[in-house]
Amino acid sequence: EVPVIRWMLACVLLGPSLVSGQTVFFDDFNGNALLPHWNQPPANAWAYNVSGGMLNVTGLFSPSNPKVMANMAGIGASFGSVLIADLNVSVRMGWDEGTGHGIEFWLLSGGGSILAQFGYRAWAVSSPFVYASTGGQLVQGPPPPAGLHDFEMVRAGSSFEFKVDGSTLAILPVSGTIAEFSEIAVVFRGPYPGAQPALHLDRVIIIPSPPILSAVAFALFAWCLLRGR
Repeated sequence: EVPVIRWMLACVLLGPSLVSGQTVFFDDFNGNALLPHWNQPPANAWAYNVSGGMLNVTGLFSPSNPKVMANMAGIGASFGSVLIADLNVSVRMGWDEGTGHGIEFWLLSGGGSILAQFGYRAWAVSSPFVYASTGGQLVQGPPPPAGLHDFEMVRAGSSFEFKVDGSTLAILPVSGTIAEFSEIAVVFRGPYPGAQPALHLDRVIIIPSPPILSAVAFALFAWCLLRGR
């Protein structure tokens, strides 16, 4: 049954790209190093390790300016120009107990504009929150406890739906008329001065989601269950 399950997962992950011709991005951070598709900050800007199937950020050292009161670093991946169309972005990420830190996922246009973003912030003056944003619109919600959590962004037509652990946080319109994205970024923030609570990135998946995908994925899942009986 193991080869069947692996085949099913491959079809679910890669099938959309075959149907729509768009890019599929996947990283589950297995191994002991970041894969080359990530653009990284300078080595002296952060401390991290890749272990336990996660990227673990344990130190942030720039700009270390008392006027800023927060350090930050980010990793990114570039795609060229990719039609947004309908897509599903799934990011499993989390944080340790503490204050002054945050982790965010950004979807960017070719000009560097943030088309949509979500994440966790405990670095501002206000109480910690999770948030979703497109353009100038921002929705905040109470954060779940420290640990790993599933953040999801679903583009369907003219809107983005944002979910945290399966619950809808916000439904926001697509920003402007931009129809392409060219980069993703994951941004890590930490206190300055102060100890850095660890931040964790467990998985990033971007899958174009034409309507046919749901039917294909459901059929494959049901078939696998029947095979397992």
